[in-house]
Amino acid sequence: EKKQKKKQGQKKKKSMMEQLRGSLGLTAPENSGWVYFGKTDLKTGKVESRGKLLVSVEILPSDLVNRRKCGDGRDEPNAFPMLPPPEGRVDFTKMMFNPFYAVQTCLGDSLAKECGAGCCCILFAAAFIALGVVFGPEIQILMSVLNMLPVEVAKIVVLVIVGLIVCCCGYLCCCVCRKDKVPDNEYDEIV
Repeated sequence: EKKQKKKQGQKKKKSMMEQLRGSLGLTAPENSGWVYFGKTDLKTGKVESRGKLLVSVEILPSDLVNRRKCGDGRDEPNAFPMLPPPEGRVDFTKMMFNPFYAVQTCLGDSLAKECGAGCCCILFAAAFIALGVVFGPEIQILMSVLNMLPVEVAKIVVLVIVGLIVCCCGYLCCCVCRKDKVPDNEYDEIV
């Protein structure tokens, strides 16, 4: 009985693994097989594995071939089997004209967003210093006005000004770091 339960458990695990592979697209297609590549070391005579390739071949009668038209590669009609566009390839023409795309491609999405947020904060600090230089006299006038106010009121005014600056900086950083809520494939349907 224990052996039967163990075998049933293994069957369930195997079917669960098959379901996971199927959902990830890792199942081998029909009429396919693995071709193993290797290199024979001439000194030792051992075969070293160099990789493997999953190949699917279909031999069809000519009347079925004429009914199931298929283009070369990804050309139309892209069917039997449908070949999806490649993922993860870099568009070099886009990279030449868009430096942000180049940085995102080289660093990856998350690191590019972190660097972008850091650059925004550095630019905000540089702008704050530049504005301090340009508006130095106005700042001195504001300081003299604050000195004339009672201490409690001056503290409240300073806290409000600092709070506004922090909120603006936080808003800018959140805008840079936020993720788009519309997936890429939905843009195709809109256009």
